[in-house]
Amino acid sequence: MLSQKKPTIKSAPPHSWPGVETFQLASGHLDRELRISIARPSSAAGGGKPIAVYLLDPSFNFSAAVAAAEFLGNFARMVGAKWPDIAIAGVGYQTDDPREVMTRRAHDLTPTGQGAPAGVQLPPLSFGGATSFLAALHDEVMPVVEDRLGARPSARVLAGHSLAGLFGLYTLFHHPRYFDGYLLVSPSVWWDDRIAFQYEKTSREANQSLAARLFLAVGEKEQSPGGGWRNEGFSDDAIARLRQVQNFRELVAALEGRARDGLRMKSAIVPDEYHLTVFPAAFTNGLRWMVDELARTD
Repeated sequence: MLSQKKPTIKSAPPHSWPGVETFQLASGHLDRELRISIARPSSAAGGGKPIAVYLLDPSFNFSAAVAAAEFLGNFARMVGAKWPDIAIAGVGYQTDDPREVMTRRAHDLTPTGQGAPAGVQLPPLSFGGATSFLAALHDEVMPVVEDRLGARPSARVLAGHSLAGLFGLYTLFHHPRYFDGYLLVSPSVWWDDRIAFQYEKTSREANQSLAARLFLAVGEKEQSPGGGWRNEGFSDDAIARLRQVQNFRELVAALEGRARDGLRMKSAIVPDEYHLTVFPAAFTNGLRWMVDELARTD
């Protein structure tokens, strides 16, 4: 039997990974601090000013979003394709404790004070703070981020999942010009008797311009029984009442007519994914499409 030598271990340079700058921002609109985390591309080779993706719920999805942006950028550059520098700006809280985060996001990301359909029990939390949170995002967070990045204000993207996706719809229908792109995954369209549909109807009847890019995605199994933790632990009865996939289809159908108002939209039902598993695949798909769309105006 041949003798085996032990492997030799030597120190090596660290793996190249986007540098992350984190700071606290005191918000006058909210009367509290937000924690902002900015991930710059590890190899800034796109030239020009970066695209800033404002990502909500970074405690849950920051690493997935940064990895997706880095993955796409690396391979585009490897084959000589044109790809812009993308910075992920996570807009979160001073804590990563899941309960604290869920409590704060429940208030900040919902447009009204009540939400669940009949038969669905939500925790006794405070809701309805979206107006103030959007003001903080637009007036306080975005100018600071863009100053630090030198990012172009003509290529802002808002990304959110679940309640953050609902917040994105609220923003789109009330202040569509705040962002050039909306990347929204599994938006909670069921909130407050599907109030997002009322927002869309009001916007349509007012002939409001929606000159933005919108990527919408949902997991194929978000309405399927037996999802367990993958569908946020909701019972099968609650999942049926939330109607995630049905609501998604109806929202896409309602928005297809808004192309005349300048809306460019892509939608995707991601196969074999649930509410809590769909984000990485959906974000990657959406970011790739969004970059191509924004390149049309460069």
